[in-house]
Amino acid sequence: MRGRPRKSAEQRKLEGTFRVDRHGGNGIEPKGDPIKPSYLSGSASELWDSVTPELIRLGIATEVDSSALATLCEWWQEYRNAADERTKDQRGLADLAEAVSNLAVVLSTNGADAAANVAENVLNQIGKAVESSLARDRSRVTRMKAAYSEFSRIAARFGLTPMDRRAMRDVDSGSKDDDPLMTFLKKRNSLAS
Repeated sequence: MRGRPRKSAEQRKLEGTFRVDRHGGNGIEPKGDPIKPSYLSGSASELWDSVTPELIRLGIATEVDSSALATLCEWWQEYRNAADERTKDQRGLADLAEAVSNLAVVLSTNGADAAANVAENVLNQIGKAVESSLARDRSRVTRMKAAYSEFSRIAARFGLTPMDRRAMRDVDSGSKDDDPLMTFLKKRNSLAS
């Protein structure tokens, strides 16, 4: 069972619930901003640039998270590459269908024997192209599913999905005012004054 995500030491310090004996370990907290690897490009680089500043602002990502963030971005790029290849291949089939339609017009103006030979060759090529396209499509869908699964798994660790943000809010929403002990102590202190 996963349970609720742990609060960061920063979050506990902000809430006043930080205890070195429980939350501090050796007292060493990761510092610094994540460092963008130079090898990120394309949609991986775009994702880094759009997500990392907010994670830094929220105190979720530090320099030690650089590798995990880079991996997240690489899985996103793998997903986008497969999706883009799939779209390009589908456009190619649409172009092929248009070419066949244009060929039909040309064939109708030529003799029957020439038209039959050309039509047979074109149909054979179309059949091969469609079979090849379907095989590539299945492979791309499999790649897309695997890449998105890995992307989602890592994104959840940084609270990048709606459900994970909600879970983080639920963990972080417990303020001192909601704490029965704190309420009791406040009342007791106000009575003593």
